[in-house]
Amino acid sequence: MWPTREPRRRGDDHGYREAKAVLAFSAHDGAEMSKERHEILHKLRQARSTESETFRTIFEGVYQPARGAQAAEVIVLADGARWLWHRGEEIAPQAVQILDFSHGKHSLWEAAKLLYGPGSGFLAPWGKEHATLLLEDKVEQGMAHLRPFLD
Repeated sequence: MWPTREPRRRGDDHGYREAKAVLAFSAHDGAEMSKERHEILHKLRQARSTESETFRTIFEGVYQPARGAQAAEVIVLADGARWLWHRGEEIAPQAVQILDFSHGKHSLWEAAKLLYGPGSGFLAPWGKEHATLLLEDKVEQGMAHLRPFLD
């Protein structure tokens, strides 16, 4: 998010706007440039700083030409805003929705504060351990640690 010069629209509007982007590509459109670098050769994309209703047009404007409804797999990577998740369900009900790492990590730290208390010595080690599990694609292992607290 970034501050804009637009006037505030509501009392809870802090003058920030988010860029929203949609990118579509096929797994066949990737090329290995080196062991460390891959590149997407053909892609459809749109991005704009806009309101939620206009974002529908952006999403559909990429999803439809990319033949998303016929795709073997559709992934929606988004922050935790509920309206984004709902929009993804409306337009691409078959999509796998994934919370982006930055927001997932933030949620982990919030969970750690709830579990151990803000000043606990367990907070930092637990938060770092679980952020590492996210990075290493060990989400189920991390969830196994949380399940006892969810019951």
